[in-house]
Amino acid sequence: MTRAHCFWIVLVVLACVFEALGQAPGGNGPTPSQVVSIPVTVTTRSGAPVTGLNAASFSLSAGSENQALESAREIAPVTVGPRKDKVPFIVLDAVGSPSSVQGEIRKECLQVLADAAANGTPISLSQIDHDGLHVIHEIGTPASILISALLQLDNEDHFLNHRDHLTAMQTAPEDKSLLAAETDRLRRFRRGTIEHANMMRTLLIQLEAFQKMAGALQRAQGRKTVIWLTGYFPIEVNEVENSINIDSYGIESGFHVKSASVDYQMTVNQLNYAHISIFPVQLAGEMHTHIGLWRIAQSTGGEVISYSKALEELIKYAEDRSTSYYLLAFQPKVTTGLKWTKLKVQLNDQSLKVTSANGLFVFPPPK
Repeated sequence: MTRAHCFWIVLVVLACVFEALGQAPGGNGPTPSQVVSIPVTVTTRSGAPVTGLNAASFSLSAGSENQALESAREIAPVTVGPRKDKVPFIVLDAVGSPSSVQGEIRKECLQVLADAAANGTPISLSQIDHDGLHVIHEIGTPASILISALLQLDNEDHFLNHRDHLTAMQTAPEDKSLLAAETDRLRRFRRGTIEHANMMRTLLIQLEAFQKMAGALQRAQGRKTVIWLTGYFPIEVNEVENSINIDSYGIESGFHVKSASVDYQMTVNQLNYAHISIFPVQLAGEMHTHIGLWRIAQSTGGEVISYSKALEELIKYAEDRSTSYYLLAFQPKVTTGLKWTKLKVQLNDQSLKVTSANGLFVFPPPK
């Protein structure tokens, strides 16, 4: 089998998996009574990733007690093709993003698609709106279809930076129905709609979208990098109340909701089960409004990124940060009610640097 054949087999597998986003509900992640996993990144002091560790390399404390590890699995990022290209999954959050920046970011997303088509690199684009998570561009869509669709949109309203290059690459698509569908999705994405929801509704839409993504992508082995273009994620952990607070753009007088706390932790568990790291790109807002974004990024092995450069550069940054990481699996101590438990991961080799989630909600299994 040639390397080119291997490349297309991997793409087809990923495309079939991601196509399930439009069909399948949330995934079959771990239940509260099962072993859960937390992502851990290990680097040298200079920032180089460290591989080859095992469970004996780590120690974990939950609350004030030492926690036995079930396993420590090293997860490499998903790559395809002879160049070992990483696969970025871009998600525009139309519910959590301010309308003032959506027009420009939508154009940037389409330009990133055009650059990916020109360079022959895989990419996925989805959107979160009131109806949930929707795929805009699937990984396995032929480049000829994507190029023709983008050129059609550019004829309607110019936005492409390198139209001549794409025109030279354009070929007559064999499947006109596929082209029509791709063009329609991209056109709807470009036009967009103003999506408004209250704090609780925004949170539930976001959590449901991530659960759906986790359910679809868990079949594709390897670490997945999700670049989440959003404005805010309205949660913060209230350790006194053992609950999350639902906040509004950094307003401190949030109210705690225990039921949403369970939904939040189940979503994080499913994302980790599917090897998905969330890299939120904060499109607008002051730094004090990104606490919730920082929380879900840290809990899934990702990192909050400021919207200070071109989108293409931010994607490259997220991909560079998505090296191999470890999932430490353990059985949380069963509690009689919802409880926030602090976590601390340490390494036997003190010369290395470890980054991990600092806590999680533990709760009894549903009756």
